[in-house]
Amino acid sequence: MSISASSYSGTFKLCLFIVVLVAFSSYCGFVITREDSQFSNHLPKLTSTNVILEKLDSLRKDFLKQRTNVAGQFKNLGSKLSELVLNKNTKPENQHIKAQDEPWRKSTKTGLTLFTSWVDVPEKDLVHGNVVRMWRKWKPLIKPLFFYSSASTGKRLEKEGWLVQPVSKTGCGVTEMPTIKDMFLDAMKNHESVLYGYANGDITFDDGMPKAIDYVVNMDVVREKPVLVLVRRTNVDFSNGPELDANSDITEMYNEGKALKDGSSDGFFTNKLFPWKYLPDIVIGRIGIGMWLASYARAMNVTVIDITKTVKAIHMTTKSGNSESHFKKNGRCNHVIYGRLKLSPTSWGCGFITCATIDITFDKQGQTTMRRKNPKSMNPKCGNCSMDLTQILPKSLGITDRIYFGQNIEPKQVVNKRPKSPK
Repeated sequence: MSISASSYSGTFKLCLFIVVLVAFSSYCGFVITREDSQFSNHLPKLTSTNVILEKLDSLRKDFLKQRTNVAGQFKNLGSKLSELVLNKNTKPENQHIKAQDEPWRKSTKTGLTLFTSWVDVPEKDLVHGNVVRMWRKWKPLIKPLFFYSSASTGKRLEKEGWLVQPVSKTGCGVTEMPTIKDMFLDAMKNHESVLYGYANGDITFDDGMPKAIDYVVNMDVVREKPVLVLVRRTNVDFSNGPELDANSDITEMYNEGKALKDGSSDGFFTNKLFPWKYLPDIVIGRIGIGMWLASYARAMNVTVIDITKTVKAIHMTTKSGNSESHFKKNGRCNHVIYGRLKLSPTSWGCGFITCATIDITFDKQGQTTMRRKNPKSMNPKCGNCSMDLTQILPKSLGITDRIYFGQNIEPKQVVNKRPKSPK
């Protein structure tokens, strides 16, 4: 049997393919075996590498955590530095004495019994709360006293650390409005201090208040003669707060407020020698107290002292505005009393706070001191004044005519016509 050329060629090609396939398979087996051997040899190295990577990742996390903590510390440090710079820039240069070394903080006596009264209304809750917290921080030098017509309000203020006592007498046909005379006489009867004072329940002060009081109570004139100490307010918008506490600094608020320019005063502090018992039944919370009281004091030869230069007093104005007392029931009842008894001064300018004969101020070293005014430099309205007090003074005092007071008085120029009431 003969084999054709084409059959031989096909067989040869098949055998060649088989040989090549076997050879390739052997080579691949060798390579795979070698690679497995090499992988096995490197496996411990890869394992140790993973451990190192895990350690590095752990170090990275620790670093990030420490960086966050350090950043927080620097943030707090930045806040403290900012606060330090702010305090340095806002403190008056003359306040060189450290706060903890201020003499008034070491006082154990009561220099001033400071009192007020109010009727609870929602609009005033925030400012009344501010007064409660601010006034009590100067104890024992200044002790706050609240005259209450509502027992519940009295109990609440007592829990807040205030002295409290009920209103003994009201006037102007309004049962909630105490007479200012009886507030002073009741405070003097029930509490012992050098001075006694009234301010509205929406007025508070800075720490210049205890410094001024600590100075004034040690003045010779306070021990020897009747005195009237006055302070003027600055109106500050408190329609939306803020809430104040014992650590609040009102300097910035005061500087942004609007100071009164009409000469009236808003805080009245006296010693026991002041002639309160002769006053008519004028009431707080209605217009007509400040200028009349200062005029009355001057007519009665009382030494009038102004502490406004050392005390920042702010009136915390709510939505009712700065003239709310003008629109209250019997808003002008005090002026009605003055008219009926012919008690108005020649000019309401006679009762301007600028007519005070003594200013409490700071000297060049920042120490509290007093300055007696030169009468010639005072407002001309402070002179040529007179009041007819015969309707309220007892005859035993021998006052039978108008009392003239002020510098360079010329009685012929004094008119007896009652002046127009201030707006």
